[in-house]
Amino acid sequence: MRTLIDSSSQRIIKIVEILIFDADWITMKKLAELIHANERTVNDDLMILKEKWGTLLGIRTSKKLGIKISNKNISSLGMIFHDIFTETLSLRWLEMLFLYPYQPIDFYTERLYSSASSLYRLQKKTNTVLEKIGIKIHYSKNNYYIESTNEYYVRNFFTIFFIELYGSDLHKLPHKLDLSIIEALVNEDWLKADAMTNEFQHSFMTIQYLVSLIRENQGFYLNDPISTLIDFKSQYSRSIRQKFPTLNSRNIAAIHHSLLKRISGWDSEAEKKMLQQATSLFYDQIISALEISTTLEKKQQFQQAFFKLYFSCKVYPFKNSILYNRIDYFAMSFKKTNPYVYGLLQEQLTILEKDISFDLNVMFSSILYLMCLIHPELSRCSGKIKKAIIISDFGMIHANYLATFFDNFFNGHENKSLNIEVTTYAKFLKQKTPLKFDLIITNVPSIKVKQGHVILVDDFPSCNNLTALYKAIQSARTRESKSKDEKT
Repeated sequence: MRTLIDSSSQRIIKIVEILIFDADWITMKKLAELIHANERTVNDDLMILKEKWGTLLGIRTSKKLGIKISNKNISSLGMIFHDIFTETLSLRWLEMLFLYPYQPIDFYTERLYSSASSLYRLQKKTNTVLEKIGIKIHYSKNNYYIESTNEYYVRNFFTIFFIELYGSDLHKLPHKLDLSIIEALVNEDWLKADAMTNEFQHSFMTIQYLVSLIRENQGFYLNDPISTLIDFKSQYSRSIRQKFPTLNSRNIAAIHHSLLKRISGWDSEAEKKMLQQATSLFYDQIISALEISTTLEKKQQFQQAFFKLYFSCKVYPFKNSILYNRIDYFAMSFKKTNPYVYGLLQEQLTILEKDISFDLNVMFSSILYLMCLIHPELSRCSGKIKKAIIISDFGMIHANYLATFFDNFFNGHENKSLNIEVTTYAKFLKQKTPLKFDLIITNVPSIKVKQGHVILVDDFPSCNNLTALYKAIQSARTRESKSKDEKT
């Protein structure tokens, strides 16, 4: 979808992503290599970046070191996406086509301050992208509108579109309907009993309901057979029909039916049983591999939330983002700090997909995020526990103190990162056989060992010591993950 925005904006987004995720200081030359542009072009992009978002990002420059940003925050990136989103002609035209279909080209050129020739060219470019998700800008009898062979695709696309354009502030949506009515319906009919419901799900369902009302009112209908009509509450019915006078009970029933497919979209009992067994095995394998504790309640929470992701993927088998998906960035950060667990989830999801003969790859980030919500300790799991030895020149009592200190910090009651042994420097010097540990934690400068990563700490460990040890554990995980990948 990023191909819908201009090339300069695409490069700016790549630059910010690199500065947030992959670099501290980075030279212009290296940055140019990473985004496949020359240094002059990168410098021009950085000038735009500084002018518009320099304060937000805390941009710092150095002739020797290059560039870095101080505020490495995904919300900041989201604000940049939003600004680019609102300035992009193709996305603004899509919003106009959604709100005002069946209009001639002049209607759109006047409101977008664009020429007809620009929109003609833009239609072809935009359709090249949209057709990959089963949608297109259609032209008929000098009128333009959005169409698809699957109306669900259009409604899901524009639900995501408005979430990324307006964020969680639902009152910015371009319609004068009192959204508290839809919010009440969503709460009562779909989300009230869901323990894993969050603000995003609430916003998603509310916006999708509004998008569906608009599409139904415009004459774009779902083709699903509706067996029963909705017993619609009179106070809701009056308010909605005042704003959407062409709608009847069948339209409302179609909307409710489509949203219900996201909550309980089973096609058969056999399908339900298959998913229950597959998700149970998936969850158990991960819990067992990481040696973390769980409860039946947590497992059921995971399965119920997983089923909704599955239903969502059945309705809309594409990425749930146009430009900016915060959950994808969460997954990217997780992968960087814990590649072992990330790889384990990928491996188990591949097995699950084969078991159910269904592709869930577009939902991987959401599944990872879901597991982290239920099991926050996942971020500290390392799979194979790292062997560490503490060597102190301050006596065995002090060595035991350091062991307790680091054990309390890195080993939780639900998982363990380090298996710690202790010795004194005097005993270490007498050691004839080489040490076989992943990590050597010591207060002795320039200690010489043939194997293992040495971390120098103070007698009373500082924050910098803790950070260094944390990074060493992560580095060991990364080496382990890469070694595993090479073998496979």
